[in-house]
Amino acid sequence: MNRGLRSLQNLLINFDYRILALFISLMIIGSIFFFTKAINTVDCENSTFYVVAKNRLEGETIEFFNETPNASTWKWDFGDGSKNAFDKNTTHIYKKSGKYRVTLTINDNCITYKDVVIKSVGDLSKRIRVPEIIAPTVVRVGEEVIFDYYYNGTDIFSWEWSFGESSRLDNTDSNPTHIYRTPGVKKITLIINGNINSITSKTILVKPKEQALTQAYAEDVEIKPLKLRRGPAQIDPAEEFAMTLPVVPPSSKKKHKESQKNNNTAPSISEEQFELLLHQVAKQSKTKDDFGNFLCEDYKIPVLINDSKIMPFDEFCKKLIGKTLKISKIRLTTNDNNCIINVEITYKIKKHLIWIND
Repeated sequence: MNRGLRSLQNLLINFDYRILALFISLMIIGSIFFFTKAINTVDCENSTFYVVAKNRLEGETIEFFNETPNASTWKWDFGDGSKNAFDKNTTHIYKKSGKYRVTLTINDNCITYKDVVIKSVGDLSKRIRVPEIIAPTVVRVGEEVIFDYYYNGTDIFSWEWSFGESSRLDNTDSNPTHIYRTPGVKKITLIINGNINSITSKTILVKPKEQALTQAYAEDVEIKPLKLRRGPAQIDPAEEFAMTLPVVPPSSKKKHKESQKNNNTAPSISEEQFELLLHQVAKQSKTKDDFGNFLCEDYKIPVLINDSKIMPFDEFCKKLIGKTLKISKIRLTTNDNNCIINVEITYKIKKHLIWIND
């Protein structure tokens, strides 16, 4: 027993505490390193940058801004063969018009890019002579829509508006209003000063009118006591009329209603199921024809993409083929027969390991 205690005492006396201190120091340094690295990690998926320019013309100074959290190094490649920039925010001047891909590398491992179109001075002078229609992208039947425009010309004396519900001229005011009577995709056109060469157009989606839900409450209804006249009992006139009607067997009524329902009503599909089918279209395991029953075979219904672009459903399906999708919102609008009549979708596609708008 005493011999064991002596051995332990000798071990403690001869133990070099510097080794223990070194081991603890290494653990602390390692913990600080990993903690700092975790804090300073950049979310590559959400890293992006902003391009600020008045007209994006050749010879114009274009500004580039980046606000990615935890970024410490930046490398800008402007896509025109010029020298790279390494500041957080920078500027660049393109000498020639064209389409350039600007690539930003953050912390040597996060890469994001945007395509910048630089126009010539001739392109700008042509563009400012064509009016631009200002109107909402999505409206509803029965709502008043206000139309405006931007035009850089002078001496404006006439306006010719067509709102897409007919082929005729609809209005000649500078800032007209219009109430749409039918849903669907409408093409608005504007001609200024009668110059057919500077005609401009914009496509909008007119959604069906929202059905107002009404509900009666018991406290809103005044209930009066029923008073019967004295005298012999009489048959209710409604019952007397019903007795004269031909009797239809209950089974026949049921079969008629079921057949009518099957003929006119489209099957239901949830937004989650619709999203799953779109993913399968992208993987080429499904086609637009697999949506036929839900669309009542109308493949030209409008699709509003990312609140900015409208295209027919069949073209939208072609657009998705071969792409990886991240869908954040789907909204389906149906008619009285449960047929889908328009689709609203917000989504991104994966390209070069980053998610971008399609």
